[in-house]
Amino acid sequence: MKIVISGALGYIGGVLTSLLSSQPQHSLMLIDKLPIEVACKYNPVLQSSLKAFTFKDRSTTFKHNHCIISDLDQLDLPNIFNDVDCIIHLAANPGVQLSIKTPSIDFHQNIVQTFNILEAIRSTPSITKPRLIFSSSAAPLSGSDHLPYSENSPTIPISPYGASKSSCEAYLHAYRYAYGINSSILRFSNVYGPGSLVKTSVVSNMIRTALTSNCITVYSDGQQVRDFIYVDDIALFINWLINSREPVNLVHLSTNQPTSINKLAQYVQSSVQLLTGSTPKIFHTEALPCDARVNYASDSYLKSLKAVEFRPISLSTILSSTQYFIENLDKLS
Repeated sequence: MKIVISGALGYIGGVLTSLLSSQPQHSLMLIDKLPIEVACKYNPVLQSSLKAFTFKDRSTTFKHNHCIISDLDQLDLPNIFNDVDCIIHLAANPGVQLSIKTPSIDFHQNIVQTFNILEAIRSTPSITKPRLIFSSSAAPLSGSDHLPYSENSPTIPISPYGASKSSCEAYLHAYRYAYGINSSILRFSNVYGPGSLVKTSVVSNMIRTALTSNCITVYSDGQQVRDFIYVDDIALFINWLINSREPVNLVHLSTNQPTSINKLAQYVQSSVQLLTGSTPKIFHTEALPCDARVNYASDSYLKSLKAVEFRPISLSTILSSTQYFIENLDKLS
């Protein structure tokens, strides 16, 4: 199977690239603007996986085991997508707080680039159009009080990031019905796990500051509720999806386990204590803008697919993330 992965050298992309590159039935073309040396520095799992790849800054057609270091805007996507079976679009401007600071960048990198990918698929010369797998989020639902969220919940975004993902989802739906482009929308819950050294997610921030400053910052009262999913489980699900004929239009990747930020802080505190002997202090500070109080999704539809068992967050899974940080903290200097 010919597969193109955008954002292939990022956090989730790196784990997925490592998994798919180990399967000889797949021919991969990777796209990312992140310099290869930076990607491998922060995500060591990539180093061995990328040994079989050739690196270019341009390409006009799909090439087996090629990695293009370029922004999507600079590429001839219709020709690259020609005769490709599947496109996994992970590249994005991630996170609510970053979108509040730079909404124009969020608009371009999320909405415009996704639109360009859809247009490239529509105009590709091949008769059979590639399937598009799109990484979304629960952020489009953050203003909804229908909990737990489901695939039928109304989209009510409260941040530019949520609005951008909601807009992309709407375009995917429209292009499916107007042009017959087969797409699958995966709404990720909060992702964590090894490989997230430079991520700004709540789990990564807590572990990083716990190890470097011996403190854990909790915004507001810590009663905010989230659903957390392990990065390896996302890669396993996408692997299942590209090999499946199941028509998955939209699915929440979740555990249906609401976890408070206070509970997460306790997991991180305990894991650092067990691994280092030091007990970081937990501090509370003012709330972040556009920070939803409750955000978690049902896993009923996900379970009905019988694809992957998503492991719930626990001290054990946080321990593995903390161990990764301990082993790689020196790379931040």
